[in-house]
Amino acid sequence: VVTVGDLLRVYYSHLETRQDTADALSNRTLLFYLGSSKRLTKVVDLTPVADLSEPWVLAVRGSLPGSYAVRTVKADLKFLRQAVVWARRQGLDVPDMPVTHAMTFKGRKAKERINNHRTPTEEEVQRLYREMRRSGTRLAMYIMWQTGCRCGEATHLRWSDIVQDRDGCWVHFPKGKTGPRSTPIT
Repeated sequence: VVTVGDLLRVYYSHLETRQDTADALSNRTLLFYLGSSKRLTKVVDLTPVADLSEPWVLAVRGSLPGSYAVRTVKADLKFLRQAVVWARRQGLDVPDMPVTHAMTFKGRKAKERINNHRTPTEEEVQRLYREMRRSGTRLAMYIMWQTGCRCGEATHLRWSDIVQDRDGCWVHFPKGKTGPRSTPIT
């Protein structure tokens, strides 16, 4: 292992050989790692392993195409870090490579509310609600609007999940992405 490209190829082939063992990765994880390996190899293939350092990783982060999402860049850098840690455990002469600073991205907040193609305006919501008055989906739409539940959570509701008590009306969602929960409804 002389170059970073060599390191990535050896580490990925090690991950592939684990597939027939108890330590096997899921096919999806292996596919993600293959993508990381290919993207990184394009940028760092001939870089000597001895050059590994945090400033070098920051330079690599800057040279990855700007079209990659922050999540993709972080996943690629984590894969590179995993390869380095694995190589050191195998006894290869690879310098340690901290990536803490390289994994920090500054986010920007909008100064005002932005309505993109996924955010309906208040008028669009009102129009949709008026249109749904004629159909049987009005109650489901009202519950989703008031509680912020997902469509899947609303479709699994039963009448017994809507409870009136002294604190008001509550919707008990038995399943959902975040697990069971109760939400007040006006």
